[in-house]
Amino acid sequence: MDSNAQLAVKEFLAVLENVIPDHQSSIFDQPSGVLSITLPDTYSTCFVANHHIELRWEQFWLSLVVPVSDNGLTRKAADLLALLSVSPLPAQVVMDRQDRLWLVSQLPLESLRTSSLCRHFQWLTEKAAILQNRSHTAHG
Repeated sequence: MDSNAQLAVKEFLAVLENVIPDHQSSIFDQPSGVLSITLPDTYSTCFVANHHIELRWEQFWLSLVVPVSDNGLTRKAADLLALLSVSPLPAQVVMDRQDRLWLVSQLPLESLRTSSLCRHFQWLTEKAAILQNRSHTAHG
C-alpha cells in the first residue's frame, strides 16, 4: 500500500476512534492484510455484527467488509440484493463458509482518499442497519 493510501486508511481509522500505533503501522507495508476494527458506540448500528468491520487489502484493492448476519437466511440475501440494486457505490454481497452474510465495498488503492473511505463506510453501515432492523421486525 503506498503512502497516500496508508494516510487515507490511518485518517479513516482515526475517525472511527481506532489508532494504529506507529510501531505497528508496518502492517500497511505488506502486500496484503486484514484489519478487524471495533466500531465506537456511535456507530453501533448492526447488532449481530458485534460492532466491527474489516479492512482487507491486496494488490490494487482495499475492501471494506461489514458483517450483516451470522446466519444465511435467503430472505436476508434477497433484501440485501434489493438494497444493492440501487447502490451508488460498487458493493457486493458475500456469503462465507459459515453461512454468514457480508456487505463488501471495494476501492482502488491508487486513488484511495479518506473521504471515499468514509462515504463507503457510511453507506455500508446504513444498509447493514436497515437490513438488521428488517430482520428484528420480521422475527421479533
